[in-house]
Amino acid sequence: MAAVLAVGIAGLLPAWRMARTDAHDALQSGSVRTGESGRRLRARELLVGIEMALSLILLIAAGLLIASFSKLERVPKGFAVENVLTVNLQLPAAQYTQAQQRSLFWRRVLAATSTLPGVESSAVTNWMPLGGEMNDDAVDLPGDTRPETERPFASYRRVSPSFFKTLGVPLLRGRELTWADAGTPAVMISEAAAKTIWPGIDPIGQRFDVDPSFRGYQVVGVVGDTRSVTLSKAPMPMVYSVYDGSLSGSLILRTRLRASAVAGELHRAIWKVDPSVAVPRIRSMGQIVSESLAPHRFETLLTSLFACAALLLACLGIYGVVSHSVVCRTHEIGIRMALGAQKADILRLVVAQGMRPALLGVGAGIIGALALTRFLSSLLYGVKPTDPLTFGAVSLILIGVALMACYIPARRAVKVDPMVALRYE
Repeated sequence: MAAVLAVGIAGLLPAWRMARTDAHDALQSGSVRTGESGRRLRARELLVGIEMALSLILLIAAGLLIASFSKLERVPKGFAVENVLTVNLQLPAAQYTQAQQRSLFWRRVLAATSTLPGVESSAVTNWMPLGGEMNDDAVDLPGDTRPETERPFASYRRVSPSFFKTLGVPLLRGRELTWADAGTPAVMISEAAAKTIWPGIDPIGQRFDVDPSFRGYQVVGVVGDTRSVTLSKAPMPMVYSVYDGSLSGSLILRTRLRASAVAGELHRAIWKVDPSVAVPRIRSMGQIVSESLAPHRFETLLTSLFACAALLLACLGIYGVVSHSVVCRTHEIGIRMALGAQKADILRLVVAQGMRPALLGVGAGIIGALALTRFLSSLLYGVKPTDPLTFGAVSLILIGVALMACYIPARRAVKVDPMVALRYE
């Protein structure tokens, strides 16, 4: 439907103009090559200028998204990506009704998987990095009388003691959690939590509460920040406590082997603990990171395709206008060359005529991009919507492409034989 509509609109104007043409005047005017009205030429140049402006806006948008995506790929994640595998397990609720049963299952699975060939360590958590939005709660500090909305917030995650070693999250201060900390107030916090909740104070040994259900937490260690929601969001304040044995959890393996080489042994190790537990597809942390980048990758690719299509149309427009102008001015070019004009003069004349709408389009496109790219702010990471490097690079590239589109017909013009051109009608 869109294609039919576009073809209809594109053909409407020429058909309307032809219907208004007087046949007698058209026959008397001779071939179109004998001359072209300045009004028609200016109309074509205007269309070329508009194409250039739209191309520039789309190319700048694509350039900003590409620069943003490149920075997003290189952003520090806070955890190891290489050689880390994960699989989500769900225990049968009817079979595991007691917390002690669930806790025993996970400890036996960790013991079995950590000794598999090629596996360096294994861990379990109730929420993987880059797992999307998490619930966060206000931190109640002793003597803090501020309203809940004004207190610092943190997200809470339960992990096995080997979680930080398996994911390569560094210990910054204090000590790591152990299984002996299960059921005690001992917790670890991220560096972001330490800076947010206790700025300028050593957090080790500090106590805090989280709503009436969780009282008397005590910080025993501080670990590095991880990207918990998406790569584009800053690390959140995190609080880690010992995994209590939930019905579902993410098993994490740090291994020297590929997922395909570990899959068989992993299945057997889990089924040896409980053959009724289903083992879904194993994923690598690299796949999880790639999936989190998928929306940004799609936006960048789609905008780039539109920008390339617009650039191609703009170049074809410039080439067509300049080529048609050369044909229409063949007689004039012959006279100029017969009167002593050099090939360089003709080349400059033709190129200047083609570059005029191109440069005007680039100028208009820059103004339009400055006004429109601010709507891309929510899609960009580490790049300003008015990034001067992107604006400058894209403008120069577009001018260079336009110059090439003008140069090709200009070269054809300087090869015209003056004697042939003088007889041209």
